[in-house]
Amino acid sequence: MKKLKTALAVLLVLALCFPAAAVSPEPPGLSVPPDISRLDTEKLGRMIAELEGLVALCGEKGMNCPYESVNIAVLKKYAVLLEQDKAAGYAEQLEFTVNSLNRLYFSAKGSLESFLAGEAQPQQAPRYLNGARTARGPAIFAQTTWGERPCYFVGYGHFGQAAADIPILNSLGANIIQNEIGPNSIIVPLGQGSHNGLNEGDLFDIDTSAIANRIIPMLRRAAANNVCVSLLISPHYFPAFLYAYYPDLAFPESGSFLQYHINHPVARRVIEAYLRTLIPMIKDCEALFDICLSNEPVYTSSKSAYDFPAWQEYLAGRFGIVENLNAEIGTSYRSFSDAKMPAEGERNALAVVWTDFNNALLSGWHAWMAGIIKEYTCVPVDSKVMSYLSYAETSSWRGTQYSEFAEFCDFNGNDSWANLNNTHSNLYFKNGWYDYIGDMHDVPTFNSEDHIIGDRSALYGERENELLTSFVGADMWQGAIHGRDASTIWVWERSFDDASDFNGSILHRPECIASVGRTALDLNRLALEVNAFDNTKEEVAILFSDNARTLDMMSPNFILLAVQAAACAGKSVRYVTEDTIPGLEDGMLLVVPNAMSVKRATLEAVNRYALAGNEVLLMNRCMDLDETGRPQDAALLKSVYRNCTVFGFNPVGNIIGALAAALKPVFSFLTKADSGKFGGLYTLLTLSRNVSGLLFVPPLIPMTVASLRDKMLEMSPNDVLFVNPLSGTVLNTEWRTAEYNGRLLVNVCNYSSVPIGGVSLVYQGKRLTRLEELITQKTLAGPFTLEPYEPMLFSIELN
Repeated sequence: MKKLKTALAVLLVLALCFPAAAVSPEPPGLSVPPDISRLDTEKLGRMIAELEGLVALCGEKGMNCPYESVNIAVLKKYAVLLEQDKAAGYAEQLEFTVNSLNRLYFSAKGSLESFLAGEAQPQQAPRYLNGARTARGPAIFAQTTWGERPCYFVGYGHFGQAAADIPILNSLGANIIQNEIGPNSIIVPLGQGSHNGLNEGDLFDIDTSAIANRIIPMLRRAAANNVCVSLLISPHYFPAFLYAYYPDLAFPESGSFLQYHINHPVARRVIEAYLRTLIPMIKDCEALFDICLSNEPVYTSSKSAYDFPAWQEYLAGRFGIVENLNAEIGTSYRSFSDAKMPAEGERNALAVVWTDFNNALLSGWHAWMAGIIKEYTCVPVDSKVMSYLSYAETSSWRGTQYSEFAEFCDFNGNDSWANLNNTHSNLYFKNGWYDYIGDMHDVPTFNSEDHIIGDRSALYGERENELLTSFVGADMWQGAIHGRDASTIWVWERSFDDASDFNGSILHRPECIASVGRTALDLNRLALEVNAFDNTKEEVAILFSDNARTLDMMSPNFILLAVQAAACAGKSVRYVTEDTIPGLEDGMLLVVPNAMSVKRATLEAVNRYALAGNEVLLMNRCMDLDETGRPQDAALLKSVYRNCTVFGFNPVGNIIGALAAALKPVFSFLTKADSGKFGGLYTLLTLSRNVSGLLFVPPLIPMTVASLRDKMLEMSPNDVLFVNPLSGTVLNTEWRTAEYNGRLLVNVCNYSSVPIGGVSLVYQGKRLTRLEELITQKTLAGPFTLEPYEPMLFSIELN
């Protein structure tokens, strides 16, 4: 039967390639019709059949063609989608879609014909095989068609279409999805389910039909198709009928997905009953990749009076008596009850204390859920914590201190983003977040809501599409170079509603799907090499101060400037916090990114590090306030500035600082009369020095990525540089190095929208004129071009 199918496929190819002389040859590719009703979907079917015939011919010659098969799978998916659109009588961006499909068709056809002509050989890649997965440090090992090895998981989320397409995901290069279920699917009103096993006072029943009829069949289907499933248990889908019984459950002011008070006893009871029903039913399903505890968790307890008693207990437990609180943060409360929870965005010493409390509330709730799950299974747990390595953030108020989540999570779960057309959401910052959470916890990293295209993206121009197609592939590749092991991309759904988050998604973009699929194959083909970057030598340490983040909304800007400069210097970064900086080993360049306020112990640690002979780069004269906003010890601060390299200054901050100092006697006098009214104004002035978000270098030029990058290279020279005749060391480009199998791997990617030509790789002062590039499996001779968002991986001899 197999030989018969192959023979028929060959005959079809011959018929398509050599039509009867009397019949006019069919023009290649699809024509763009004036509207969807006139689209020739039958011709698309013939194009697909032609490509499948060529694949069959390659198979007859012993050649497997996984990369070309990704293009074919995309064409087949769109054959279904376009038939649906044709039946509905409506399609958006039809010309864009047809042109994209034609390019995929011609690309696959050209490659397949070159294989058959003996002009090239198809690239091969392993496939994940369903079975046990093992976390070994920050990597995931699994069985593949090439044996057990590091495995990278790339796929899609998050709703019905991803689950429905499980049987075709492997052909698209994907091997994982995320799907979800919530307590409102299981916790039902009395009389609508079973009360077995519940307490007499529980005003709800249990219905397991959603688990039995949807979740378990999906997991079994996934296992049969070598696809993993990340299950988001979505506690924000709370059963709404219970609010009528318990009005104080509701927390609509939360501003987040969690619309209830998480520590309300009924909320706890409902979530526990939900977990003790769900987990035993799914725990043995082989395809279950992880259990994601929450979606974009945010909990701001200061927005409701419900958690105020817990806040009072926290203050009493931490400080004992109110006088101790006053002494530590410089207040004059008569009792703990006078210390109201600060409003979101309020930046003072009390806010620093409250963020500690709020972090403990939310992480403690997650830890409690994880504990229940661990009673039944060792399936990894994580949470979709949103990145807070981003501009002008109020992320301190979310409750998601990552070091606390790391205490109970098995994966570094997260939700992070990068957009081609948003300079504030770029790959430097997204990959920097992967580095940060990897430094918090040495376990695999999973971006289970991976935003690689902006919601409602309108990037449909020819050049826009070309860049976006490269960008999404670079996002997948570069994320893995920075330690991301698994990704489920937002979102495998379509919508023609301009207001929908699904509008403009990857499912509207055939070439982006193919780019992701090919990159997933690359990652697993080169998994051993990519995995080597988990152990890359870190040369730059960046201080990430949570105190500064709370007190200074501009603090993240300076961190991001340091992150981008380090990447453009070819430096791998270690993030140190105020808790971990005392243990920083010698030999690294320590960068302090204008952290205005740090603990005294942190200032002491920085000074010791410099005195030990290590290079320390201060972006501006910083760290002059402690975590309460009080001035640091003057002698210690002077020693730090003397022993470290101070680069840059803040003229706006200097003016504000001088004004605050001049008015301090007035504020001190008025504070005695009304501390609430006047003390806040003085504090506001003191903590607003970084309002511009800018630093300058002499004579009065804004500090740039280039100037900071050059300073880093001056203080910590590199063995590897990328240079061209025009600019010297190239900019807007990240590179990293790692050792593997006795060779030096160098990964490089141009993060700009324009090519960088005439580039040479300089290793230990010598320009290399012949380079082996592993992704394309080509050898480069002489200067080369770094194309936008096209990663390159070189393998060179050590020394």
